[in-house]
Amino acid sequence: MIRNGTYVKGEVYEVDDKVLTKLDILEDHPNYYIRDLYDIEPLDGQNNITKAWIYIIKNFKKGVIKSGFLRKLQ
Repeated sequence: MIRNGTYVKGEVYEVDDKVLTKLDILEDHPNYYIRDLYDIEPLDGQNNITKAWIYIIKNFKKGVIKSGFLRKLQ
């Protein structure tokens, strides 16, 4: 859950500090996206809560991205 009860489905990768720095550049952190550490629950049925860095857009404008699951929009 990210904000206001919002759940996000995505992929999780293990990266080292060098790759994380490159991802920060790619995501223009901290100017365009911010990176925060969140508890995540993988969908593997094991209920193993772990931590992961997540990039979140700083100035999200509602309506720019259609809400709903992407797979339903394709």
